[in-house]
Amino acid sequence: MEEQFDSELVIGLVSAVGTENKRVVDLLKESLGVAGYTVHEIKLSQDVIPALCTVSAHGNNQFDRITNLMNAGNAARESSEDNSILALGAASEIFAKRTKDHGNAQKSPKTAYIIDSLKRPEEVTRLRLIYPSGFLLIGIHSDLERRTEHLINVRVMSAEQAEVLIGRDREETKVTHGQRVNKTFHMADFFVRITPNQDQLRSDMTRIVSVWFGNPFVTPTFDEHAMFMAFAAALRSADMSRQVGAVVTRDSQILSTGANDCPKAGGGLYWPVRNAQTGRIEDHPDGRDFTRADGDSNRAEQRRIIRSIVEDGEKLGFDSDKLTQLLENSPLRDLTEYGRVVHAEMEALLCCSRIGLSTVGTTLYCTTFPCHNCAKHIVAAGVERVVYVEPYPKSRRWSSTKTP
Repeated sequence: MEEQFDSELVIGLVSAVGTENKRVVDLLKESLGVAGYTVHEIKLSQDVIPALCTVSAHGNNQFDRITNLMNAGNAARESSEDNSILALGAASEIFAKRTKDHGNAQKSPKTAYIIDSLKRPEEVTRLRLIYPSGFLLIGIHSDLERRTEHLINVRVMSAEQAEVLIGRDREETKVTHGQRVNKTFHMADFFVRITPNQDQLRSDMTRIVSVWFGNPFVTPTFDEHAMFMAFAAALRSADMSRQVGAVVTRDSQILSTGANDCPKAGGGLYWPVRNAQTGRIEDHPDGRDFTRADGDSNRAEQRRIIRSIVEDGEKLGFDSDKLTQLLENSPLRDLTEYGRVVHAEMEALLCCSRIGLSTVGTTLYCTTFPCHNCAKHIVAAGVERVVYVEPYPKSRRWSSTKTP
């Protein structure tokens, strides 16, 4: 038991550009210091990227500096053909610090290493493999307006430059080895939000550290419990593209759960069931998409649309290969309307309707930001509040539509 409270911790941070990570790092150092921990900070931009490749010295302003670091990080991933290369660099830094402080010890007792900050899912996966029992990931959320203001006023750049960096940092879709913060953020074990209230942030960080050290009296809030149930619901999905879960609640009680999967005649979704003759648990042979020969019908329809456009383009003299590539990288790939799958949010709402529960004034928890199709149903169902974790690039955000 004593070793449990002397263990080495590796804490990764994931956040969008413009987020005030230093506020979280300072509070982590404060809380871990109270627990008797020595804390080392490893900044990928200062300690890892320059060691892996040359960072252009062009430009003296913050926009150029951040741009050059992004370029260098991309170059390191591309040249190594490893999107987790920065995580490996951070692990090397940890090894060097551990060797310096503790000789050949395999772990540093009562030492925490904070890695600021991760940008790719592969980096998180790699660190979880290297430190299977000692790695924790914190997702730091800051509103877009606050991040933009920070870049403009503190980092001293134009609004246009801030917009460029934020868009690039979120997801460089056309760069194979680029930034993927959107896909990395939702992998976090804990989430904190940057607000003007420093006492609130200190309370949140103290609570997180207390959970790490097993305080039995720190229990989940209802928001946290409901989101946990949404993640649990997602595990029952066998969708071929992504697994999503949702929960509808009222007055701190869970009314229904939903996952994205194929609808079943008579109501609800398909579940695997035990075959009375063989004794095995099996799926209906013509039920969920993975059991069918045509697989994901949404993707099949996308391919059909692309083929049709390419064939018409060939008749007009367009290069078929180039046109196919353009269409594959276009918003056509974001269409979700042609699938058999019922989305998790819709299923959670339908579950309420099947048992006669009103959804007016409820809260919906979802593992991802609802797509534009689900958003229409959420508004029409009278849902008052939506809580989500993962951004969803295929969503159309309706700035003109707000729930009460």
